[in-house]
Amino acid sequence: MIGLPGYNAVREALRRHLLDINSATIPSEVYWSLAETFKLTPEQLALKRRDGRGSAWENRVQWAKRKLVEEGFMDRGCHGVWCMRPDHAG
Repeated sequence: MIGLPGYNAVREALRRHLLDINSATIPSEVYWSLAETFKLTPEQLALKRRDGRGSAWENRVQWAKRKLVEEGFMDRGCHGVWCMRPDHAG
């Protein structure tokens, strides 16, 4: 079974995706859009986290989101949606 894209690749893809859409988006749309970007297979999307709880793919995208928030790229104040900080929104 093929693994998932690396963490930094997912971080960069998320950053580019948010720049491209330039608006707030719900996480589920981001998961699927990035999965299409990386051309993930159903088997890859079905991978579970090491502890067996939850999706490894969603966990990887969540990690990328946390990194972008820590770096000041994403706004942590958006509730229920992911959005860029206005000073990064192009």
